[in-house]
Amino acid sequence: MVVDDTREMLLLLEGYLREFGYSQVSTAQSANIAIKYLAENAKSPPEEAIDLILMDVNMPGIDGIEACRRIKMDPNFMDLQIIVVSANDDTDHLIRASDAGAMDYVTKPLKRLELQAQVRSALTLKHAIDSEKRTNAVLNRTNEELTEALANVKLLKGLLPICASCKNIRNDSGYWSGIEAYIVEHTEADFSHAICPDCIKKIYPCISQEIIDELSETSG
Repeated sequence: MVVDDTREMLLLLEGYLREFGYSQVSTAQSANIAIKYLAENAKSPPEEAIDLILMDVNMPGIDGIEACRRIKMDPNFMDLQIIVVSANDDTDHLIRASDAGAMDYVTKPLKRLELQAQVRSALTLKHAIDSEKRTNAVLNRTNEELTEALANVKLLKGLLPICASCKNIRNDSGYWSGIEAYIVEHTEADFSHAICPDCIKKIYPCISQEIIDELSETSG
C-alpha cells in the first residue's frame, strides 16, 4: 500500500512498485483512509493482506509517523512492514520513525534502485516472519494432537478384580466380562490365539509331544 496526500507521489510510487514486479498495490490519500482500510480488511486471507506500506510523513491530519505508531499497536498488524517517505532526512525524523515501528526510511527525491532494494528487503523480512508463524502453527497443532493422543492412550493399571475360577474380570460398571474383551476395551492391544505346551499336553495327551516338536521346528 502507498499512502500519500499528493496524487503525483501516489502514482509515482505505485508505478515504481509495479515496475518492481508487485502487481497488488493499493493506494490511500491519507493516513485515516489507510487505517480504516486496514481495519476493514484485518481478517483478509494471507494472499490478499497488506505486507508493506510506503507511508508519507508529512500529511494533513494524522501524519505518517503517528499513523505508523497506531498501525503497529494493533496486534493484527504487528508484523506489517512500514517504510516512511519524507523530504526531511534529519536525525530526529529517523529516530521518531524508528520508535513508531517503521523498519526503514526513504527520502525524496526518490532513488529508484535504493527504493527497490528497501522494498525487497522489507518484503523478504515479512515473508520470513509469516513463514515462521506458519511453521510454529503447524508445530503447535502437532503438539496438541500428540497431547490429545497421549491422553487417549488406554492403560491398564491398579488392581483388577478377576474371578479365581473362570478368570472373568469385573468392569467399572460392576459387570463381568471375559479377559480378552476387557483388555481390548481398555487398551490398544489385540489378540493372536495359540496353545501353550502345557495345554497341548492336557488337550492332546497322545500326540502332544509330536505337536510340540512340529511347532518348535516351524518357529525355528
